[in-house]
Amino acid sequence: KTGQKLVAIKEQGFDVLIDACPWCHRMFDSKQIKAGETVASKLDIPVLYITQLLGLALGEKKEKLGLDLNLSPFEKLKFGD
Repeated sequence: KTGQKLVAIKEQGFDVLIDACPWCHRMFDSKQIKAGETVASKLDIPVLYITQLLGLALGEKKEKLGLDLNLSPFEKLKFGD
């Protein structure tokens, strides 16, 4: 189901998936490659916690927000820096 949800998000044209739930983040971020294999699709959707998004909006550095710990490709996003 995770793969199907991510495919639907990608098909809708969203640039990023924002979540607030640690379990959801684990499924959508760290399990994204495996989920893509189950639906035969390359999934490369950046996944951020809402707190990371808020931190970015307030001008915090990516390193301080722990974005380097995310496994999804957050580098695809355009940041203000």
